[in-house]
Amino acid sequence: MIKDRKITNAMAIPGLKSPDEIASDIWGIHPSLLRIKNRKREVVEARQVLMVYRHKTLKKSQVEAAKPYGKDHATVIHAQKTIKNLLETDTCFTEKYERFYKCVL
Repeated sequence: MIKDRKITNAMAIPGLKSPDEIASDIWGIHPSLLRIKNRKREVVEARQVLMVYRHKTLKKSQVEAAKPYGKDHATVIHAQKTIKNLLETDTCFTEKYERFYKCVL
């Protein structure tokens, strides 16, 4: 007897990239770097965008948004301020940020 199967993870759909994979492609890093201690600018920027995306767009709490990356809620608060500042001052970051949201939404 076949039971009805539900897709419990939207990212389980073949060919659909996760937000982590999309950010990794845009910032030119390996997805595993997002989850380890690393302070390279491209890794930090991608991680910050992903945490803010999870908090603002997916309506996760700050703790839930930070947890997959081994960070805490204060890091999400800092990421929000940093992204706001970078969007006002860094055109290269702004292009990557807009490309990320275009791909994810």
